Amino acid sequence: MTQPSGDQDLSGAVISGAAFSDARGPAQTIYDVVVIGAGVAGGLAALLTAQRGLSVLLLEKDQFPRHKVCGGCLNRRAVDLLRAVGAEAAVATETVTSLASMQICLEQRRTRLSLQGSVVVARDVFDAALVSLAVAAGAEFLDGVTAEVLPEDSTSAGELRGVQLRATYTARHEPDDGTAKPTASEPRCVQGRIVLVCDGLGHASLRRLSEFRSIVSPNARIGVSVVCPLDAQADAPLDNADLHMAVTRTGYAGCVQRHDRQLNLAAAIDAAFLQSNASPVHAMAAILQQAGVCVPAALKHYIASSSAAAGHAAGPRLGTAAVEASKLWVRGTPPLSRTSPLLASDRVLLLGDSTGYVEPFTGEGMAWAIVAAVAVQPIVHAVVSDGWRVEHRALWQQRFAAKVGNSQRICRFLSRSLQFPWLLHPMLTACQLFPFVAQGMVRRLNRIPSGLEWQ
Repeated sequence: MTQPSGDQDLSGAVISGAAFSDARGPAQTIYDVVVIGAGVAGGLAALLTAQRGLSVLLLEKDQFPRHKVCGGCLNRRAVDLLRAVGAEAAVATETVTSLASMQICLEQRRTRLSLQGSVVVARDVFDAALVSLAVAAGAEFLDGVTAEVLPEDSTSAGELRGVQLRATYTARHEPDDGTAKPTASEPRCVQGRIVLVCDGLGHASLRRLSEFRSIVSPNARIGVSVVCPLDAQADAPLDNADLHMAVTRTGYAGCVQRHDRQLNLAAAIDAAFLQSNASPVHAMAAILQQAGVCVPAALKHYIASSSAAAGHAAGPRLGTAAVEASKLWVRGTPPLSRTSPLLASDRVLLLGDSTGYVEPFTGEGMAWAIVAAVAVQPIVHAVVSDGWRVEHRALWQQRFAAKVGNSQRICRFLSRSLQFPWLLHPMLTACQLFPFVAQGMVRRLNRIPSGLEWQ
């Protein structure tokens, strides 16, 4: 598949997981902080802890730079908070585009909400920028590594938590006879005084810890993300500073333009509707068309290519070939809406999507991750300085609920409301008749929670 280009310079910042086949790897075995997942929450948490002079190991299962399933929208609260904590370089003017408004479309009806102060980021560039800032602050970054948090070891007397590392991508040995054989890497272990788990839906790094669960909500929708080129002529209705939000009875999809003139589309789609379509791209295009939003030319080309190929010799790589020909980057997610009842265990704290997921609507998803990365800092420093106390579990649960949970309630209400078809038109009418109510909701989502310490 075609990967969106990422121009962020990470020279000297990345130690590849492939290095497990030789003498390289983590520079040490004990760190103050081990961060699993180099997304928004993990990258910023690593930066803020490294700025305080702590030893930090940041781990990422994929190789950087890499794209992520994401709508790409950062609301004003997220942008303001990044600037306040000294991470303004991650939202530099040349790597973002400003958002003017959100145009909500429902069966050819439209209404518009202002999104002043919001920006669009390319996740391959944005995440890499956060990692670069963290490395510049002193963090160590290891990508291409799958991490698993280990059960408590009595030999560490409860002062450290172990994390097992294994190369995500298997190296290949090519003998003289031309045959290629995979070579398995030996796992390595590191320990941290505290471990921050930021590895996304389902928090796979915690599979050995039975106390953590990820409970999928009934009727949870599936996430689909597409990045594709903008056709200046055919996609003219999308060549602007708007977030085009298509709302239908079977899901919703947003489309924005990135700084590199690629289109970033993200959708939350009913599982049954997704399965009834030939591909996720077909499902996304159908939602856009039903709502009255321009379907990007690249999506139309993909659909035409896959239909034409289906009339010939179909094979298992048919979809991949059509994606390549259309210059698309396409990914999906497990079911989105879910909760994690427990956010902390001994020396382990959850951040970002690992804490659960509420379908965001105007760019709140990354804002929650940013707020959590800032909010966790006092606890991290207390643990490193004075040791772990059992009260830290409840403290993080309470602090997360206060700083992140309140704004999630609004999005939870919106996402649930969108699953009732009979509510869609009345909700849009209410937005048209009383725009100040909807605008007030956006302003509330843009507030920085009180009591966040970052100085």
